Amino acid sequence: MEFKNYLSSMFTETQTEVLRVCLRDNSPVHIYGPQGSGKTMLVEGLRKLGFQNISEPGDADFELTGGAFSIPIDKEDLTVLRTKKGPLEVILPKDDLFRGNARKIVEWIHG
Repeated sequence: MEFKNYLSSMFTETQTEVLRVCLRDNSPVHIYGPQGSGKTMLVEGLRKLGFQNISEPGDADFELTGGAFSIPIDKEDLTVLRTKKGPLEVILPKDDLFRGNARKIVEWIHG
């Protein structure tokens, strides 16, 4: 699945599984890391699929003192995942990744 390849360019295998569990259980998860590492694309795409309990530094509901490395400190039970260093290894068209794989992505998360 293209989505898993995309995630493996951003996260380790363990982080990918943690993300899947957080999304499945509707636990709050925050993605942070270097600029250009795919945080916004991932968060926006997952929100379009109905996963609303995910955030990234571009969200305006907390103070951005650390830029792309900002982490909200007032969220209870928050899981924080840092993306790999550097730009994405797998560059995919923004909408195609989620639009073409929506059902597969949701099944993988809930599987």
